[in-house]
Amino acid sequence: MEQTDKELAKLIRTEPDRGIAECIDRYGGGVKAICCNILRDNYRDYVDDAMIETFTSLWQFINSDKKINTTLEGYLYGIARKKSLEILRRNSRHGGNVSIDGTEGIEQMLVAENADVENIFARKHNEKLVHKVISEMKEPDHMIFLLRYFYFYKVREVAERMGLTEDYVENRLRRGRQKLKKSLEKRGILHEK
Repeated sequence: MEQTDKELAKLIRTEPDRGIAECIDRYGGGVKAICCNILRDNYRDYVDDAMIETFTSLWQFINSDKKINTTLEGYLYGIARKKSLEILRRNSRHGGNVSIDGTEGIEQMLVAENADVENIFARKHNEKLVHKVISEMKEPDHMIFLLRYFYFYKVREVAERMGLTEDYVENRLRRGRQKLKKSLEKRGILHEK
């Protein structure tokens, strides 16, 4: 029988070694895929570091008695993304901003560093709205967006995985970004310049 998130969180709190091992068994593949796709070949040596930081962050968060407002899987995947992007920024030859094609403002908003409490609250609120908008997308756009922008697959990889052409995927991404931008503007997240 698979444990619920609450049971798994309790296990991490009471028996950390066993609880984290269970989390790794259950979600380690997804965490690794996210880390590998973000860090790619030039930073492949840092994948293990990103994974360790991800599960360490989970352990610290659970022991802080704060409540996770999403599933354990969603929380871990979000942390894996954040930790991988932090490693990429720290080690980037350009030392600057890493962004996802055509949505620089959204990525900066989601992964802001050194923010004060008000900015952290605003970022969390905005992140929930972005996830809601993306979850409302119809297929195949929803899956294309997830694979490209949350799992950091290349366009070619998304096309191969979904049995589509690269041109079709690029087209759907472009249209999806436009729809996402309009929807976020309507909800007050983005403002036209």
